[in-house]
Amino acid sequence: MTKPIEGEYFDAEGKQIPTEKGPPKNFSEILDSANIGSSVSDERVPMKRGKDEDYFDFQARMEATGREVGRRAGADITLMFGFNWL
Repeated sequence: MTKPIEGEYFDAEGKQIPTEKGPPKNFSEILDSANIGSSVSDERVPMKRGKDEDYFDFQARMEATGREVGRRAGADITLMFGFNWL
């Protein structure tokens, strides 16, 4: 079974960042926290971007978390963060 990573994304004020049609252009700058999971599971893991953590390191942590949630739920392959935005 192959499933994508899913999440809800928030800015520093706690406002949800809409991503239904893909991330906004400034996503990497405004992303502060997220609830990450897999489409195969209702489990969501809250994550906070570190004070000095750049976007790419935070993205890597979100992807690793999404893959782990998918694996626990029985997914053989969990597609990368943002796959559904392509």
